[in-house]
Amino acid sequence: MPHEALIEDEWYHVRHSGEIPEIALHSSIHYLTEDSDGPRIQLNPADLARLHEAAGRRYREIILRDITPANRDETMYRGVLRTISNWRRYKRFCKRHLLSTAMVKEDLASRLLIFLRQEIDDVESGRRSSSINCTFEDLVSLAVELEISLAPLEESLRPLCLDF
Repeated sequence: MPHEALIEDEWYHVRHSGEIPEIALHSSIHYLTEDSDGPRIQLNPADLARLHEAAGRRYREIILRDITPANRDETMYRGVLRTISNWRRYKRFCKRHLLSTAMVKEDLASRLLIFLRQEIDDVESGRRSSSINCTFEDLVSLAVELEISLAPLEESLRPLCLDF
């Protein structure tokens, strides 16, 4: 199989992997370069960047999945707490691989505010019960990381959060 086709197959594997894309990334790199059943090819910087990009896309997808209002009633929905965990995993991944978090951070910040406003509106109008599965302090911690303020939403948001 040609080099580019091998990279493309593994890009697809990483891009559509499970909950921890970095595991799929390392699995693909191992398969391509060291596995006795693999092609044992030499990866160049462009190959690695392509595989890292696939992992980054998957991270973005799973981070945003749980702050997408339409997903709240789906079986794949894990809640805001999972978004927080996946965001922090993604930040560590980017730090280890010297990648920027800027685009996902900006997207997450704006989508989180949209989600929280929608959640407030839906609960206050009686359309649903709260789907926020973390404390207000958890949300504030995430907001600090994203450099956004929850102060305008605090009065309406706090009662929707878990209280430990």
